[in-house]
Amino acid sequence: MALLLRRAAAAPARRRRRLLLLLAAAAAALCTVGPLLLPSGAAAAATAGAAAGGGGVPWDLGSMRLCSFFKFKEMWDNASGVAYMPETGTLWVIDNNPPALYEYDTSGRMLRKLGMGWLKDPEDVVYVSKDLLAVSEENEDGGIRLIDVSPGGGGRQVAYIPAKNPRWGGAGNEGLTLDRTTGTYYVAQEKGPKRIVAIKPHPAAANAAKGATNGGASGGASGGADWWEVIDGDRAYPDVGDLAAITYVPQLGQMFVLSQESNRVIRSTMDGRVLQELPIKGHRPEGMDFTPDGRTMFIVSEPNELAIYRVGGCLEGDNGGGDGGGSNGGGGSGSVGSSRNGSGAGAATLPPQRGWLRIRRAGEQDKK
Repeated sequence: MALLLRRAAAAPARRRRRLLLLLAAAAAALCTVGPLLLPSGAAAAATAGAAAGGGGVPWDLGSMRLCSFFKFKEMWDNASGVAYMPETGTLWVIDNNPPALYEYDTSGRMLRKLGMGWLKDPEDVVYVSKDLLAVSEENEDGGIRLIDVSPGGGGRQVAYIPAKNPRWGGAGNEGLTLDRTTGTYYVAQEKGPKRIVAIKPHPAAANAAKGATNGGASGGASGGADWWEVIDGDRAYPDVGDLAAITYVPQLGQMFVLSQESNRVIRSTMDGRVLQELPIKGHRPEGMDFTPDGRTMFIVSEPNELAIYRVGGCLEGDNGGGDGGGSNGGGGSGSVGSSRNGSGAGAATLPPQRGWLRIRRAGEQDKK
């Protein structure tokens, strides 16, 4: 297009008109087919975002900007996981010590606290349906517990799903996410080995969860579950020290992975090919979730921090990601850095990136 513009500027008037018409047609065609060049599942979201007036590409780490950063006043230590509940637009944060569930609005104002002292080393929380959350327990004798957080539920357990993947205490099941289209849970095993496993509950536990969403489940129902390894994290993510949290996005068929030790979010395919990486802010990042439209990412960090990243720009009321005691910049207002575009699978279809983002070719490792 730049070449056509130069030719048009130097051409006689009649030829200039023809060249300008050609440029207009090319621009219209690009607007039509451009979304088709995005990763699978992202085209519709990008079109919808543009129609709504929002810039950037949903789910694209390169479009994420740090917009807010603050500390939870009611929480002193061990903010371990976060879940966004779309029906209320609120965040549920799991505290590991002492075990408790907190509900906050996105400005950091606490709405509710549910004491959960009976949980065994809770590490992550995921949204299941309205008023229903699932909490993962790290230790080898822990599992996945479905919790009713409705005003009348008070944090009671409605189902228990065993997590039988072999692990050892202190480096066990850290992250939890759910494919709500299939009812399959994915658990991130922190290290020794690093891996992501799928856990498919047997009908008893699955039916209990369905009953809870309809308000009719009996407390404490449980059932068995099958598990299998999905991603070998030691091989797929060799340059991060651990896996702290995960989010599966069914419309993309991709997994987002948070590493505490490396302070970064990774976007990868389900066969472990890394597509994007983004350093993030926080002392010890432990939990991650997104809004359903992929335009907002929430990161909670120990001891009691929340970072909010948005696609395309911040909203009125965001605090600009002020220092607040975090360790890494990870994008956001005023951040500087460099990026490299990869040419491997997945990376080539993404738009140019900015800030702290780095796109890697599949299988590429950092040079020592």
